Amino acid sequence: LQSARIGVGAADRFSLRSTRFNSIGLGFTLDSLDVLLLFHAAFSTIQYRVLLKITEEEFSGPPLNVILELILDYMLCMYAGLAVLGNFQSILSDSEEKQAPTEVPEWNNIFKDSTLPLVVNIGC
Repeated sequence: LQSARIGVGAADRFSLRSTRFNSIGLGFTLDSLDVLLLFHAAFSTIQYRVLLKITEEEFSGPPLNVILELILDYMLCMYAGLAVLGNFQSILSDSEEKQAPTEVPEWNNIFKDSTLPLVVNIGC
């Protein structure tokens, strides 16, 4: 009965790990698509400026399709960065997740003579 529980736990850990790697792969794919969309928007804007030079018109800004492409790229980038990679973890040292009870060491086992002063070398 004990070994069956261990096997199920290992399978659960494996499925969590593979899910995490799949989501990282999806995030990498979406980020790669973001870069390609940015290059395409830049190329389209350059092409548009060349067309304006040929027709001798004034450049007033990028065309609407480039602006829409950049908005789509921004939303896709935010989704890849926030939703795909998972939950945020606390970085605070005083968070409940990182607090673990520690035992007080036996100082007589650590220091040979506990009556001597403690010297701290600060590197000066």
